[in-house]
Amino acid sequence: MTLVNLTIEMPENVEEKARAAGLLTGEKIFELIEAELKRKRQEAGERLTKMMDEISTAFRADYGHLTDEEAMEMIAQWGDEAVNDAQTSDEPKP
Repeated sequence: MTLVNLTIEMPENVEEKARAAGLLTGEKIFELIEAELKRKRQEAGERLTKMMDEISTAFRADYGHLTDEEAMEMIAQWGDEAVNDAQTSDEPKP
């Protein structure tokens, strides 16, 4: 464990209520931070899922519904084309 010292400025009435509720203990602050980290991970996962859904929708609009095998073949082809393009651009020009 790491020791962290925090100094927090807040109105006195909020401090009194927080202390009375047991929110200013090291254990409780740790729990609050853990809960916030979990919430942020969940939000990030939701944003990622939304982006993937949008990408998937756009892909299907352009290419229709592909099987996993067809999609992997297409991705491999794109990869091969990218490698060929990179190799071609590295060649000296006459």
